Amino acid sequence: MSLNHRGRSAIASNPRVPAAVRQAVIEQGLARLQDQVRKGADIAKRSEALMEAHSTALTRIVKADGRRRIEAFRAQARERNATAMNTVRNRTLDRTEQLKLQKAGRDAYERLLQDMRVDARQIQALYARTQESSNDLHRVPPGSSGGGFVVKAPDPDDDKPDRAPDHPDPPGQQPPADPTQLIVPPFEGLYESYTGQVLGPSTYAWPQLFLDPSWGLAGNVVQIGSTSATNLDMGWGDYQTFIGFWFRMPFLGRLSTEIVLESDGCQHSIQVFDEAGISEMKHTQHSFFDLYMTGSFSTEPPIEVVMSHLVETNPPDGGYAPVTYPPGTIVQLNLGLERTFGDGEFVYIEFGPRNHVGFVTNDVTVDSWLYYRWLVKSVKVIPTPA
Repeated sequence: MSLNHRGRSAIASNPRVPAAVRQAVIEQGLARLQDQVRKGADIAKRSEALMEAHSTALTRIVKADGRRRIEAFRAQARERNATAMNTVRNRTLDRTEQLKLQKAGRDAYERLLQDMRVDARQIQALYARTQESSNDLHRVPPGSSGGGFVVKAPDPDDDKPDRAPDHPDPPGQQPPADPTQLIVPPFEGLYESYTGQVLGPSTYAWPQLFLDPSWGLAGNVVQIGSTSATNLDMGWGDYQTFIGFWFRMPFLGRLSTEIVLESDGCQHSIQVFDEAGISEMKHTQHSFFDLYMTGSFSTEPPIEVVMSHLVETNPPDGGYAPVTYPPGTIVQLNLGLERTFGDGEFVYIEFGPRNHVGFVTNDVTVDSWLYYRWLVKSVKVIPTPA
């Protein structure tokens, strides 16, 4: 199985945290890594099965000899495209030249299928079924299934949990006047987990890490693509990079946070080239910001904010690279949990970006990357009595 995974977890040191509590949090972090590997392995298995089913169905449509003829046609098309690019001596082909080159390739492919007595609509229908099946393999946040590009501008109150109702505290149990703590770099803890897969003879994945808790840097790049189109190429990558610290509850209650971020570069990019044949593609990019709070006994599901997403189906040749949050942009996220932590309980708080990129292509080369670097300027931790 072709799953690619790497991960590590380093819990922040704190001499006041009991060894048993620290060990429990370490074990929960390792369990999270193992869960991500299991989920990635399941996606990888289903992806490979989908590729195999597509290949078998395609052979039934065009026959074995037809597949050999199609592969020979692609090789000639690649050589023809390379010759055209060399003719213009490193100059990017303008739109008119691109369209002319693509039309020549499509016309030649249609003549090949006609000579083979193959109905192109059968191949198109097969790819449509495969693409639909692949939708289940890539996580898409709610509201992002449409095409186009969206930047989420977080509202400071979007994800703030409901505060506990005001009520008088029993005698002897009044919380401190202001239990809020403002935490600033340097942080100590870090967490990194990448899972991904590419399927196809010329696909690639180049994940890159930007993680330095000492000055609050948390970020990563997920870059995947294919350098030479085939009947079906698929790829996906999911990268989490977090930093963390300990917080001790001053009383029984819930926790919320106000996280102030500064962009150190946040950008999407997609480059597409229609080589030849029946060219179609589906492409997704999603950037999240996650928050985990781990107590002595259990890790709650993360709070996750969609920072931006890009969904494209059959985009035109060429590319674009929209900047989502220009360097220096300040963003504040208000995030918290509904669960209750005990009086004096040590809580491990982790946060950072998670980037996910996926594509499914037919006769199209693609280079897709998602780049997010955040500088965490401060984290205000706000305990609220239960």
